[in-house]
Amino acid sequence: MNAGRNLKQGLLAIAVAAMLASPLAIARKKAVEKPEPKYPNATRVDPEIKPSRGVNKQLTKMYDLAQEDGKESQVRQLAEEILTHKKASAYDRAVADQTLAYQAMDKDDYAKAIQYLQRAIDENALPNDTHYSIMLQVAQMQQAEDQLAAADQTIKRLIEETRSDGPEFVGLRGSIKYQQDDCAGALPLIKDAMAKSKAQGLKPQPSWPQIMIACYADLDQPGEAINVAKQQLADDPDNTTLIRNLSTVYLQAEKYAEATALLEDAKARGLMTADRDYEQLYRLYHYAEQEDKAIATIDEGLAKGILQPSAELYHLKAEALYFSDHTAEAIDWYGKAGELSDSGEDYVNQARLLYESDRYADAKAAANRALQKGLKRPGDAWIVIGGAELGMNKKAAGIAAYKKAAAYPETKKAAESWLRASGAL
Repeated sequence: MNAGRNLKQGLLAIAVAAMLASPLAIARKKAVEKPEPKYPNATRVDPEIKPSRGVNKQLTKMYDLAQEDGKESQVRQLAEEILTHKKASAYDRAVADQTLAYQAMDKDDYAKAIQYLQRAIDENALPNDTHYSIMLQVAQMQQAEDQLAAADQTIKRLIEETRSDGPEFVGLRGSIKYQQDDCAGALPLIKDAMAKSKAQGLKPQPSWPQIMIACYADLDQPGEAINVAKQQLADDPDNTTLIRNLSTVYLQAEKYAEATALLEDAKARGLMTADRDYEQLYRLYHYAEQEDKAIATIDEGLAKGILQPSAELYHLKAEALYFSDHTAEAIDWYGKAGELSDSGEDYVNQARLLYESDRYADAKAAANRALQKGLKRPGDAWIVIGGAELGMNKKAAGIAAYKKAAAYPETKKAAESWLRASGAL
């Protein structure tokens, strides 16, 4: 999990920074240049670092062992000793909690890591840079663990206490609100984060425009969603993900012609290489009743190996063939769809077309295949069988089939009507 790995690396850096800022570390390295504070406007007074001499040995050893591989159990034991030591200061306990949090994250136990880091924050003894960096880590992990209400409160506190409304903080809170299905709250925050990033010459996080697009769509502002998606694509016109995003927004706004034109252009430029791209395009053609283009797109995708054979794909091709008056080919493709399907529905479609084409024996056989595979509406198959039997001048067999159809609610009325008209009921 990349996010988790980044969190672990970030926490390790924080832990190291905390130790280097301590008198213990300074004693080992006489000249330590103090960096500019990350949060110069923080309301919290930067505390004086107060490690206890009573745990000096354990703290130093824990730090040294933490830099080595395979020393996790020894590090954990030292951290736990510090936490329970009567002479340990709040600073000592906070560093020990940081160390245990890192170990928990290394095991992907983010829930436990949050607890340890929260304890480190509650000790209120670490330098501001470390204290608030940990708070940011907690908010990120709470978000990753779907502790969204807690994450929102943590990032809100971070913004208020640091008096820092930088794009990374504002954007994080916006993304948390989006995950809470609060688009009305998320949208202004994300817009603010985007504007601040632009003003500072920073590249906005890729997820922010996506959140804006989704929120505009959720708030029934499709025009705004389209504008954001178009601007993204204008900045990176060959990005297939952005092309998909814009085509999806067009579809949500029922702008089918625009979606089709966008995908046609991408296909012409050789940018369509995924099955979902071809699927969206052939479905758009099918919806627009441009069946020849739908068929051609399916055939091209299959020939290139981008599309894979499936019952659903073959069904749509059969349907497109039928609506474009290629009945014989539609019959074949419904049969191919039936072979791959888990149900007999496509065989029923094939049977109907065979019956309409006066191929009664084949229609009966297809309808029986449908029954063998299973149908939600078995009566449909028996209606075809009845008609096929009559088409072959087998009246008794036809009557028997219609009586079977009359036993199912979906075909009861139609079957009984024919039986009465024929004098068989």
